[in-house]
Amino acid sequence: NCGSVSSHCCSKLCTPLRGEQQATICNRLRCKGNAVNIGICTMKYVAFLDILGFKNKLKELGQEKGIEYIERYSSVVYHVFSRYNRSVKERKGQNQNQNKIKGFVVSDSVVLYSDNSDCKTLSELMDLIIELCREEFNQNSILIRGAIAKGNFARIPAEELHNLKKQLIVGDAYVEAYGMEDSFKSTGIRLSDEVHQDIINAGLNRDIVEETVDNGKYYILRYLSIDYLLETEGVFKEFIQAAKKSGWMPHYYNSLYIAMKNVTNSGKLDKLFATIVKEVSENNPSENWRDIDVFIRNSFSSGVFSNYQTRLLRYLRNQLQSTD
Repeated sequence: NCGSVSSHCCSKLCTPLRGEQQATICNRLRCKGNAVNIGICTMKYVAFLDILGFKNKLKELGQEKGIEYIERYSSVVYHVFSRYNRSVKERKGQNQNQNKIKGFVVSDSVVLYSDNSDCKTLSELMDLIIELCREEFNQNSILIRGAIAKGNFARIPAEELHNLKKQLIVGDAYVEAYGMEDSFKSTGIRLSDEVHQDIINAGLNRDIVEETVDNGKYYILRYLSIDYLLETEGVFKEFIQAAKKSGWMPHYYNSLYIAMKNVTNSGKLDKLFATIVKEVSENNPSENWRDIDVFIRNSFSSGVFSNYQTRLLRYLRNQLQSTD
């Protein structure tokens, strides 16, 4: 069966591997015959998600509590994905395997991938990601960032050693999503230009904001909007407490900015900052002013978006003027 997979398909599949790695994998694919078919080489959407501040969290928790933390995180992924599977069965019927999205968890990372690149599948993928991100925060106070790219992707079974399971992940979509995810220091799901254009072409209505950071343009699928933070019971309080406990790491401020992005209602913006001051000071600013100082001072730390700092300064100026 060595000729059952064309060299064209194999070279696409093995992107971005090079040299001996690519040749070795391609030879194995050809000689296994039944392990790969032409369908694997279709274009797919791939999402790479992980936990913001994961390394610092593990240092804080230690080994034993760190394991429990990851177990809780993985449990939410499992339950959200199980609900998705059940909803697909209800729509498509018990005897049809119509799940267009699959995935797996590796430590703090989740990889989701589609079986095609049509607009309905992209819509399902985005809905699943938003549900997962919100559920992780609601259940575990975990903030997630990520990216979605489009391209070739495959999971290839590889030879195993005793007690050592091994699997290869190849494809330009995975590499692009992995690289994009780490480039944006905030919550939200960064979209590649191609994915963003697909959303526009399909007329999909999603909460997407555009942001420029260091001369780079980013399209972000937002799951923590200002309305979600202010109107969903307990969510914003939990966000502020998590930020306070972390010492107000930069990604919390950046997440606030993404939530505020494109909001022109000054009342909502004032309410957001006023709620932060109230929660940080435990509703006693004259007594717990040091906590407010930490919030303001760390807003100007390295890594915090300058546009967020501008928003905060505008709020502080208005507060000073209102006291005149």
